[in-house]
Amino acid sequence: MPLDPKHVIKKRRSVRPKDLQRRLGKFSIARDVIINAPALARKALQGCIVVRAENLWDGEAIEYTAIHPRFDPVPVGSMAPEYIIQINRLQTGSIQIEWIRK
Repeated sequence: MPLDPKHVIKKRRSVRPKDLQRRLGKFSIARDVIINAPALARKALQGCIVVRAENLWDGEAIEYTAIHPRFDPVPVGSMAPEYIIQINRLQTGSIQIEWIRK
């Protein structure tokens, strides 16, 4: 039985801020953090759109290339800069994640 046009799902165009797709960065998370403190790893990855992840066997880390609103925009044709994740525990007990560009 053919579907009526109203039942056909049309592809929607992604809704993104213009420069979000250019806010690329590279960073690493140690494998022991992912294994022993998964909640902390989830907190660090919150808001990231991971476009590449590589297991660095010799470095005991996972290297990510991701899109994040806090990363600086990268011009077309340029390489994504590297960032360091700084994790701070506030006096209130909450965790604050900062992205520091190398």
